[in-house]
Parts: sequence; structure tokens; C-alpha cells
Amino acid sequence: MFLSLAVDMKGLFSRKPKATEVQGWRLFGKVPPKSVPTKDPQQITDEYQARAKLRDQEIAGKKNNVEVTSTTALILHNRPKNLPSKSPEEELRHKQQYATMIEAAKKREVKEAKQKRKQLQQQLKVEEKLSLSVKCWNQDILPKWDAM
Repeated sequence: MFLSLAVDMKGLFSRKPKATEVQGWRLFGKVPPKSVPTKDPQQITDEYQARAKLRDQEIAGKKNNVEVTSTTALILHNRPKNLPSKSPEEELRHKQQYATMIEAAKKREVKEAKQKRKQLQQQLKVEEKLSLSVKCWNQDILPKWDAM
């Protein structure tokens, strides 16, 4: 029984490719290219500009809404019952320190939000320049490439 299985499995892992298989390297090369439908360059540009407008509208909407969320973890707790209570001066000083920490955290988050917004606007400008460059290449340079 085992002998008949071994004979039947002899051709199972052969190194010779089957006639129906496409020969080629699967790992590093000789893979047939994917058939990707090509889009019209104008359509790509229009889609990009529509997305850029949406991002601009989102930025404009969020400009006045600066939401500070990280300060929620800074909650001022009383001492446990087994410890002596704070003196009024110490309690006042701790409340003031807590208020300054909250204020500093809010300022830092507002500053980070402004930096992020500025960086996003710069990125949008760069992407817009790239879009215009691609449009120029596709409409002006590439069609006249043979004539140059």
C-alpha cells in the first residue's frame, strides 16, 4: 500500500513545468504585467483637484475649532484617607500649578495644530505644482516629443 502511494506521488512534485503553466520567474521578474485600465490624464487631474478642494474646505472648517483633548488625563485628586490632608496654602499652590499645566497643554496643542495646518497647506501647494507639471507634460511635451 505504501509502495503504491510512493509510486503515485513520484510525479507530484516534478520540476518540469506543465504545458498549461506560464513560464517565468515568480519572485523577481518575468511576471506578466497586470492589465490595468488606463485613465485619461485630464480625468486624473480633475479627480485630484476635487480631492484638493475637499481638503481645503475641511481645513477652513477646522480653522476656528481647535479641540484640546489631551488635558483630560490631568485630573486633580485629593489625598487618600490614610494620609494627612494638605494645608490650604499647599492646596492652593497645587491648584495653580494644575491650572498652569492645563494652560500650557492647551497652548502647545494649539501651536501643534497650527503647525500641522501650515504643513498640510504647504503639501497641498507642492501637490498642486506637481499636478500642473504633469498636465503640462501630458498636454504639451509628450504629444510633441517626436518633433523635438
